[in-house]
Amino acid sequence: MQFLFPTLTIGFALLAVPFLVHLINVLRQRRRQWAAMDFLLASYRKQRKWIWLRQLLLLLMRTAVVAVLVAMLAGWAGRAGWLDALGGQTNHHIVLLDDSLSMSDQSGGGSAYRRALSALQALGERLAIADGTHQLTVIRTSRAELVVGAGSKAGDAAADLSAQTVGAENRALDRLMATSPSSLAGGMGQAVELAAGLAEATSADRTILYVLSDLRQHDWESPERINASLQELSKSGTEIRMVDCATTPAANLALTQLQPVEDVWVAGVPVMVEATVRNYGTETATNVTLDAKLIRYGREVAAPRTDQLYSGPTTALPAMVFEKIEPGKQVTKQFQVYVAEPGTHGLTVSIPEDIVTADNTRTCTLPLIDQQKVLIVDGDAEGSGAYFVASVLNPGGQVRTGAIPEIRPVSFLNSVRSEELAQYRVLYLLNLHRIEDSVARMLNEYVTAGGGLALFLGDATDRENYNRLIEKYPGLLPGTLNAAKDLPLPSGSETPDLLPDGSHPIIAPLAAAGEGALGLVRVVRSLGLETDRDLALGVRTVIRRRDDLPFAVEHRLGKGRVVTVLTDLGNNWTNWTGDPTFVVFLLRTNAFLWSTANPATSRNVIEPLALRMRNESYGRSVDLIAAADAPPRLSIQLQAEPDAENQDLELEVSPAAAAIDGSIDVATLLQPGIFEWWLTRLDGSREVRPVASVIADGEGDLCRAPRSEIDRALRPTMVTFFDAGQMASASESESGGRTGILLALLAAMMVGEQVLGYFGSYHPPLRAKA
Repeated sequence: MQFLFPTLTIGFALLAVPFLVHLINVLRQRRRQWAAMDFLLASYRKQRKWIWLRQLLLLLMRTAVVAVLVAMLAGWAGRAGWLDALGGQTNHHIVLLDDSLSMSDQSGGGSAYRRALSALQALGERLAIADGTHQLTVIRTSRAELVVGAGSKAGDAAADLSAQTVGAENRALDRLMATSPSSLAGGMGQAVELAAGLAEATSADRTILYVLSDLRQHDWESPERINASLQELSKSGTEIRMVDCATTPAANLALTQLQPVEDVWVAGVPVMVEATVRNYGTETATNVTLDAKLIRYGREVAAPRTDQLYSGPTTALPAMVFEKIEPGKQVTKQFQVYVAEPGTHGLTVSIPEDIVTADNTRTCTLPLIDQQKVLIVDGDAEGSGAYFVASVLNPGGQVRTGAIPEIRPVSFLNSVRSEELAQYRVLYLLNLHRIEDSVARMLNEYVTAGGGLALFLGDATDRENYNRLIEKYPGLLPGTLNAAKDLPLPSGSETPDLLPDGSHPIIAPLAAAGEGALGLVRVVRSLGLETDRDLALGVRTVIRRRDDLPFAVEHRLGKGRVVTVLTDLGNNWTNWTGDPTFVVFLLRTNAFLWSTANPATSRNVIEPLALRMRNESYGRSVDLIAAADAPPRLSIQLQAEPDAENQDLELEVSPAAAAIDGSIDVATLLQPGIFEWWLTRLDGSREVRPVASVIADGEGDLCRAPRSEIDRALRPTMVTFFDAGQMASASESESGGRTGILLALLAAMMVGEQVLGYFGSYHPPLRAKA
């Protein structure tokens, strides 16, 4: 026999009270010799057995009343077959276990996820000894998000336990106790949807939904989707219980971004990297140290090392300090990374550990290539413009920009093939008189595929020819070219001829110096531009004239970008090429256009891991070395498949697909850090391609949503709130209607006690007065 509140079982000592009262009543009778009593004694001897029977029944009834009352107060959880027969029913308990990243919060000692697991274990133990039939379903929010993301609506595919009858031994529940919070940020909405489907598909007399979560503010800012599913459950009679597993959060700092600045990512050229730290606490953080490590994946890394955290050697970079981070604010610092060898290298940064350790480390990759060619085609026979561009991009000496300028005549552009044009990282077309239709087609394909194009248009430009291109290739130009317009002379003001737009990254370094940054540049005239807004090209002004007409603009086309300058590089319209700001503008433009083809430096942990390699260079066998917090790391052997054209080998490892087919452990794929693709060339040598996996920003915000706010947001759905420690007591009526039966039984016993007490007494019945 077990009880929810064992300390109250001391009340069973009250069972002695009816016996004591009975004995006291016996002791109060004194023996007296009285003649009239002889007749009564004789009558008593004849009816003694019946009188003793009534007194015994009365005594037992009073004792049973006390026993049942104490058992109810102590929370009797023992089995009783006769109660099961009277009030037994099938109960379906659906538990939504929030295992998002914020559940790793260690505030208050122990994580919120550990408290959720303890509450789940308490529920399992409670159901194991309770009467009736109890079915248990457990869905982790991370698996729900993955399964729904894979296009499935089957709750069974996401459930760790699906309508499993609870018994004395439940090993599936034991396996859940060994799990940890995932690296995902959401999933509650998907989990509630799957729970609604399971509740409808499962036949049960009673359904109870438990939501074990930390009730964070960011999860309940838009609860419409969750509320819609909860309303369906509530209308079907499901009881909804919200179990709060978190406590008041302590201070938390998080690394929210680690990203190389868009630039020319070339080996031997320093790369600027930005690291951002956000303060999710309520107090100012001071002197926060940022440690950084570079992982080199050069040619010397020839084989995977699963016994180490990374296969490549690591180099510690100089530490940085965030002097002050205000509450709710973020601070970004830039630092320089120099790597001489081409390849995709890794970078990891970390801050001191706090209550959420997963957001204290972040990684990215540095894909560094060797120098690449850029094409310069000048419409001027003397090639003065090409000289200016080439001298800026390749100044010579020890200075490297990553670009190898290649000057070609206009005839080259008219005869080049598309595959030859794709070898150039950026194209510079300087004051071309006209562009042939075949060239325009190649330029359109080149930029759409991710190339960068810079157009300098001047007095030699055939505007009619260019404007006709818009009809066939509407994204090649930012708008319709109009006749050149003179810049009016200044009317006594000191406003420069050109003004930078500080919101654009190309001109941001000059804009930081104010409007006077281009103060020495003189402009006589420039072409007019009428932007066609219907093209939705995202045209942005980089530099504008004093009269607010555009001078340099940028727009996107497919995966690529186009920068258009409405003047040539001669001295007829402007003296800009002789000003130092032109060097800054051209280098920033080159970096901006170059970066369109830069590969991604990180992926979210929920996104697929994708690999593509040339069929004629690599074998199909691939090893994926998973990221880990500490060695040893798991090696997964995979096979790539040829694409439809049989030119490339493709391989994709999706956490969502793995959640359904179980081919790979999902927790392994959701681990943030550096994954390593290990390829085998046809000559037998190995090649490594690292991939950085990162968590989504925002889960470090541990601000709590008040229960009253959640209750108001979920209305009219009825929700009962509990703390994690109340999980067992929250199931007080899970014994198949036992409480109601015991209450009815207690009432019947008390009535029976009164009836027996009346007939067992010696008082004559009342008679009506005449």
